[in-house]
Amino acid sequence: MSIGVSLLFCINIVCMPLKCYFTELLWTNPETFRPPAIFPEVASEFNRSTAKRYVTQLQLVYNNTTIPAHRAYHYDATHDVDVMRTVMTSSDCDRPPLQLLNDILGIVYFSTDLKLDLFDRLCTNASQDVARLWRVNFIDSPAFISALWVVSGQNDLDSNNSTIPTDSNVTTVYVLFIPDVRTMSWRYTKLAWRLLLCLSLAVLIVTSYICPLWQLKGNLERYAVVAPSPVSQKGSNERRRRVVRYNVVVGEPSCFVLIKPWVCIAFAADLLASTLYVAQACLRVCQTTSLLHFALGTLYLGRTVWFSYTALASVNVALKRWQKCHWIRPANTTVLAIAAGVVGGTITNVQGQWPPILQVYTWLFMLHSRQDTNQTMQMDSIFVNLVFAMTMCYLPAGVVGGRAVCRRLCTVYRRPHVVMAETHLVFHGGSIATLFALHPSFQAHCTLDQRGGDCYVCGFDATDVMVTITRVACIRGQLDMTRVTIDSDAPANRVAVGSLTISSANGPLVVTFRRGVDDCLWMA
Repeated sequence: MSIGVSLLFCINIVCMPLKCYFTELLWTNPETFRPPAIFPEVASEFNRSTAKRYVTQLQLVYNNTTIPAHRAYHYDATHDVDVMRTVMTSSDCDRPPLQLLNDILGIVYFSTDLKLDLFDRLCTNASQDVARLWRVNFIDSPAFISALWVVSGQNDLDSNNSTIPTDSNVTTVYVLFIPDVRTMSWRYTKLAWRLLLCLSLAVLIVTSYICPLWQLKGNLERYAVVAPSPVSQKGSNERRRRVVRYNVVVGEPSCFVLIKPWVCIAFAADLLASTLYVAQACLRVCQTTSLLHFALGTLYLGRTVWFSYTALASVNVALKRWQKCHWIRPANTTVLAIAAGVVGGTITNVQGQWPPILQVYTWLFMLHSRQDTNQTMQMDSIFVNLVFAMTMCYLPAGVVGGRAVCRRLCTVYRRPHVVMAETHLVFHGGSIATLFALHPSFQAHCTLDQRGGDCYVCGFDATDVMVTITRVACIRGQLDMTRVTIDSDAPANRVAVGSLTISSANGPLVVTFRRGVDDCLWMA
């Protein structure tokens, strides 16, 4: 059972670079799948008049006859376009302007002047034409185009719209998200990069975890997991002598992958090269009318956890150099991944419902913009992406700090109990966790918790009854061997795994490591 779960973790890690293709355009799509007479080139320069012409063409493609009724959020897979429709009534104008505009799907990429003109169109001047098209860049590189127009007098979300008379109090606001179509060479380059990353992850898992596991299995077939101890609890040595075979409950290798800085940097670089899909994911999680696209957006934004892992890798280098490992508690990788999904999905949705936060993002977009006759034609997302990336970099501090606060605020009542050694199993091992808790400086990576990779060695007697359980940890990547004394003068330790000896009686702390047979990388 544990092998199957660990295998699923391995497959998940190896295939992680390819998960983005649930959202991103596949490398098999041609560059010319959008009719150029209707869809503008994202990289092209356009002014107010050309933008109007394109919007007129787009209205013929997306309307109440081409989009299924009751579908407020629609994805056109043929042209790779997200279409959002919001129905507004005259009674909505009784609310404050920011609250009214906040209900319009796609408002997160509206400029300041567009918000003012749209509110004026909905509530004051019904004859005003607010149809427009604008582009959003990332460091002056085209990312996507958005378009907006208003259909007066009809509710395009009503399936019976064609049979009801025109209502002057109802309008439908259309918003389009048209991502840039990258060249085939760019898409094949990204595919090759991701396949190479998959191969590197597979090799890393095999060398860092599977090979040590295979060595542990071979040692347990020939030797006892640990030597009998003169200070063991009564009955423990007798139980160990009765063991005739061992069974290993394996852990999962994620922590051994995440401690590699080059892996974190590779994923972060891949994410920075796909900012247009990050923008699309943010747009999708800001709505809940299409739960499928909300889930896809949340899944894609979950990849931003690699900014957190990259920050932790950088902080680890600094803390090790300054010898301040005790300043921080190791973060759990699984909790971080879950938190990234919550922050990327749920928190982004909450921010999208809060007008003051949207105003801040609009201001960031407008810091680098271009206008034509008082209409914003271009904006840049560099500052928004920096804020989002920095938020994810600080996520581990929030998770660890929140956990500490919860421990202080919540009172835990523990009833004292007595363990009967004759009738209950006693766990052995786990000395590396005790060492790290008392002296964090001995950790090779003090910012990431690696206990998920620990294994449990279960010993069975001749009647196939489990009599011992020993927790063992792989020292590769966990223990800072530069601070540990290797007991090379000791006689060969004929046990499967190594052991630690901690001494501070004669002065400074001395940690001695005695290896298991065949220089085993595991210790109890």
